[in-house]
Order: sequence, then C-alpha cells, then structure tokens
Amino acid sequence: MPGYPDDSSAAGMASPAHGQCGAAGDPTQSFDRDGRLFYGFICFNRAKPVNGSTYVATYDQDGGHYLRTVLVAQGSPAGQFSSGLFQDKINLAVDQSTGSHSGNVYVAWSRYSGRAANNVVLFSRSTDHGLTFSPPARVSPGLGEESFADLAVGPDGTVYLTYRNFAHQNSTSDTISVERSTDGGQSFSQPQLIAQFRPFDSNQFSGNGFGDCGDGPFACPSGFTYSRFSSLSAVTADRNGVHVVWNGELADGQSKVFVRNSSDGTNWSAAATLDAVSTGHQYFPDIASADGVITVVFYDSRNDAGYSPSRPTGDTADGRNSGGAVDTFVAQSSDGGTSWTETRISNFSSNYNWETHGARMVPFWGDYIYISAVHGGVNVTWTDSRDLVPGVDPRDPTATDGFDILQCNASTLASCNSQGGLDQNIYGARI
Repeated sequence: MPGYPDDSSAAGMASPAHGQCGAAGDPTQSFDRDGRLFYGFICFNRAKPVNGSTYVATYDQDGGHYLRTVLVAQGSPAGQFSSGLFQDKINLAVDQSTGSHSGNVYVAWSRYSGRAANNVVLFSRSTDHGLTFSPPARVSPGLGEESFADLAVGPDGTVYLTYRNFAHQNSTSDTISVERSTDGGQSFSQPQLIAQFRPFDSNQFSGNGFGDCGDGPFACPSGFTYSRFSSLSAVTADRNGVHVVWNGELADGQSKVFVRNSSDGTNWSAAATLDAVSTGHQYFPDIASADGVITVVFYDSRNDAGYSPSRPTGDTADGRNSGGAVDTFVAQSSDGGTSWTETRISNFSSNYNWETHGARMVPFWGDYIYISAVHGGVNVTWTDSRDLVPGVDPRDPTATDGFDILQCNASTLASCNSQGGLDQNIYGARI
C-alpha cells in the first residue's frame, strides 16, 4: 500500500496517509463488476499525534494496479488513544448488482470519542469508483457504545448494515441491530433489534475489567493470560433474503454463534444456534453467500483440553497454557439458513494467548476473521499460531504459565522478525 512512512515513490508521496500515520490495520476489501478493488483500512500513530483515520485505496486491473488513496474520515491529533476522536473498525462493501447503484462503494466504521460511552457508527459512500467519498454521516442512534459495523449488498442493491451495541449503563443493553438502505446509501431505515444477548467479552475474565491480560503491567487479578475478544455480528444477503450472525453466551457461559434469517429484511426467523455442540467457545463469526450456499466462519475451542465455560480459551484453571485450543470452523447451509453442516478448516489448533505485544508481555491476535464467497468458491482467512516459536522471558525466567515467546535482543527489528517469536501468521483456505 503506497504511503507508508518510508515510501518515497510518487504514489506514496501523493497518498493522504503519507506523513500522517505509521501503523495500519483493519483491512477490508471488495471488488466491483469491472475488476476494481477497493481497500479500506485505518491508519494511526502509537504516540502523539494519534491521527486515527479511515482511508480507502482503489486498484484496477483485478487489483493489480494502484490508482489512489482517499481519506474518508480524519481522526484528531490526540496524545493518547483514550482522548480525541479515533476512527476505527472499518468495513467496506461494493454493489455488484446490475441495478442503478451498481459500482457504489460503501464504508462504515466506528468513531470513538475518547473515554465517552457515546461511540457511533458512521457511513460514507462513493458513486464515482472511489475517486471521492461523501461526508461521513451518522447512521446509529448513539445511545450507547456502538461498534463492529458490517456491511452487505443484496442482489437487488439493498444495503444492509449490522453492528453491536454495548451496554454501558442501566438504561442500555447488549444488542445487535440491523439497518437497510434501498436508495444506494443515501438514507437508512431505523435500526431493527435482532438480538438482546449476553456477550462473550474478554473483560469479564480479568477481575479488573481489562480486555486483555498478560505479565507485568498487564497482569490481571484472575491470573489468566489472553488476547482481547468481543461478541460481534456480521451480515450477508442473497436471493433468499438477508442473514445475520453473532456470538453470545448461553446460560452456562458457553459462547455460541447464532443466526437469524429474513426473506424481506423486515420479518425475521427465531434466533438459532448453528449446532448443539456442548463444549467450546465459538466467536468472531463472519458470513457470506454464493451459489445458493451460505457459509459462516468462526473460531471454535471445542478441542481445548482446558475448556471451561467460565474461562477464556487456551487457559487452564490455574492460568497455564492449555495447548492447541482454538480451531477455525465453517458452517454451511443450502436451505436459506435453516439447517447447517460444520467442517473444521484449520489443520492445526492455535493458542491465541502467546505474549506477542506490549514489549512481549501481553497477547494480541486481532479482532475478527474474514470470509469471501463468489461464484465457484469460498475463501476464509484467520490468524494462526503454528509457526510461533515459544521461549523464555529473561525478565522472568521462572515463569511457568507457558505463554512466553522466543525473545529477541537484536539491534534491528527486521532481524527480530525472522526469529519466529513473533510469527503469528495469517492462514487461509479455499472451500
């Protein structure tokens, strides 16, 4: 992606991201019918000025030739992540129909307003193949903390948007909402309540409200080590209607993936789980549909030897590494989302609690995984720990929890990156 900090190319110097930010994330992509690829992402700095902003880059020639990058929403130059405006969790979809809005590019994301619990979902669209984007418009009520926007476009050009509402006071609840637009993203319906649910969020396992736990300043009273995770939703639309998935807890604490289907975007089936498997947490679902088959990808810890509904994945009761804990599964339905069959896709069970971040003292393995379905094939991607090299942390050589990685004292980051301790890699599979 042109525009990274040391990029001196003409394209890089012309990018609005150049000189503004040094770290990027949340990649989201979609093609139009003419082979243009649209690539949404966030870019920010880990120190002042934070400048957490959203961008969309455009490529043509089936994604082989870079054209431009456009700033969609600017963050503020705050001194830390907990202050100012930070644009985050971007998602992108393109109208691939043959209707009047074919080729429109849609993006939605969350605007975090410092420590205030009034995050909102914003939306923008491009009607000129990514050359310009409309001013960001608020499409969520802003009554709570709203995040994890996900977009889909139906065969008729209807745009669907789902997002998670986080409870933050007695008057709000953890819910999943869906909105739709029938005019090419010019306006959206009032949000429909899809689910009020019990969330599977990592901060419930820390003992102090932290979202992730590790060593040193990241140690939590519970004694567990884990990467952050949250319940979230995803949406797809096909000739049978619209389908929404999310994950949440059953009464015993097990996290399951749920689904609701609607033939018209208004009337919805009852919420149902994808399966009746009684062990393992399911989380980070994504959904897509092609060739009459709906496919859902998700993480599943049914093979975790240390599984308990009252613990995060990958931890034993005394806070030790339980080994290969999480697999990537897909569930597929050929009857409009009524019944499902499941397949394990990963051939290696990962543990997402290796301490790869925060000076190698805390885990971070991402906030979601992805699926893409087109005529003739389905592709899924996930984060995988099979290549990571464990080690001993010389700052605490007597540690026995088993989450330390191979440390590196080399003078350059590049040489550290080749040692294996940081090899949390992206894997994929074609179904």
